[in-house]
Amino acid sequence: MAFSKKHQKTWAPPFCPNPKCLHHNNSGDPWPFKKIGFFRRLSTPHRIQRFTCKICKRSFSTQTFSTTYWQKRPDLDAMIIMKTTGGMANRQIARDLKVSPETINRHVARLGRHCLLFHQQMMRTSPPVKEIVIDGFESFEYSQYYPIHHHVAVEKGTDFFIYFTDSELRRKGRMTDRQKQRRKKLEMECGNQPADISLIDRR
Repeated sequence: MAFSKKHQKTWAPPFCPNPKCLHHNNSGDPWPFKKIGFFRRLSTPHRIQRFTCKICKRSFSTQTFSTTYWQKRPDLDAMIIMKTTGGMANRQIARDLKVSPETINRHVARLGRHCLLFHQQMMRTSPPVKEIVIDGFESFEYSQYYPIHHHVAVEKGTDFFIYFTDSELRRKGRMTDRQKQRRKKLEMECGNQPADISLIDRR
């Protein structure tokens, strides 16, 4: 969540972030806290309100409850998620935004966790699904020696993904002798994978 200047003046922390505090599992009732000034940072919003819990004396800020907590470049999130869902690779995004590839890796991983949490909340509050369409497609991770098959369950007429899983496969198709030797070496190091999707436990 992003906090504007107006929002920071009226916003109140919903609970104490200290898991040992009596007000950590607060149900929305008022609890004793007070403002204790601000700190400044380079990215917007530059001025961050700080608080302290009057019960456990734990200090925190508006950022403690923000999706951009501890991020140095929260301004990158919106651009990264659009480029990622558009099919750009992490290194391409890094070159385009003029940042380190590791920065993109961290942001993508964090955005992925937020997406999983959002999906969990949507599944918890959504009405029962009437019709489900199940399909799948193949891709690969790291290199073509690590093919995977994605299984997806989608609610018909909404494009809402209900669930998905992925299964590791053995590389197939035409290969040179050198590629076959490479596959054999990798299988000795990492173990064999089923050659046929029908052999995989789809749970």
